[in-house]
Amino acid sequence: MHISPLNIVLNAILAVQIVIIVFLSLEMLFKDKNNHKLKEILQFIDKRYEKRLLSERAEKIYKRKGKDKKSFLFKIDTLIYNSNIRKIFRFMSSELFIFIDIFLAVTAAFIIYLIFQSCIFSAMAFLAVIIISYAVLREMARINFDKIDSNIIPFVDALKSSAKIKNSILFMMEEATKSLKEPLKTHNKEFVMEVKRGIPMETAFNNYINKVENIRLKNILKNLYICSINNADYSKLLTKTKVVIRKYYEEKERRKKKVQTGQAGIIAIILISLLIIHGLTGIMPGFYEKMMNSVIGQIIVVYISGVIIFAVYKCITLKDFNY
Repeated sequence: MHISPLNIVLNAILAVQIVIIVFLSLEMLFKDKNNHKLKEILQFIDKRYEKRLLSERAEKIYKRKGKDKKSFLFKIDTLIYNSNIRKIFRFMSSELFIFIDIFLAVTAAFIIYLIFQSCIFSAMAFLAVIIISYAVLREMARINFDKIDSNIIPFVDALKSSAKIKNSILFMMEEATKSLKEPLKTHNKEFVMEVKRGIPMETAFNNYINKVENIRLKNILKNLYICSINNADYSKLLTKTKVVIRKYYEEKERRKKKVQTGQAGIIAIILISLLIIHGLTGIMPGFYEKMMNSVIGQIIVVYISGVIIFAVYKCITLKDFNY
């Protein structure tokens, strides 16, 4: 079925109007202070998120058998926690994220259908929004991971300086907090508060370890706990730790260069593919219309778009580095 350029433009204008109306409606809904029902729902979802996170952490601490497999919701919860997105959206949880994700995906699918009148393109838009949303959340978690990673040496240095004044883990952690950056600063504050409230040192360390995904920081915390129960010399441990971390940073830089080479290769392949498609439109008259107005053509376009989306996703995940 042929779609005229005017029809596409008019449908696109209608789609933009729908997006604006939906956005304004949601904004009014969330800003309405008298909307107690919505507040109750959000608080209920938030409590479920907190309960699930605490439950899974308890399973980690006590290492109960038969609980090795993590639930899908917990995996999303972990990404949400590690991304620090809850500092922007207070009630964000896996349930709310999935709801918003599906809502945006359905909206995008509807808009694409209005513009192109194609169920195939509409389904592709739906999947693209789901994948991109997950990729964005994962990228936010990675950025936070890198913030912690780059803060490890300052953390070790601060602990080492404090250890020279007083060989006490609580004093060291409290003093180190002053010079740390987020999100490590918050984790440290929580650890100090837990110990001061009377929570056993082992539990406080386990809670800290389970909050972070960074393997090097986990190992440092485990070694600090061993030192604390044996009343060992923290300075010696931290001196050796600094040497190990510096070697890791060197390896990370080498890995970073390889990742950048891989990303450049993927981007080059995408650009070449787009240039080939553009070249075909010049060689074959009506190539674009044939592709857009036939089922087989639309399937080919969807396949190419899928490959590009997957390539972009791989560009993001190539950056993951945690050993």
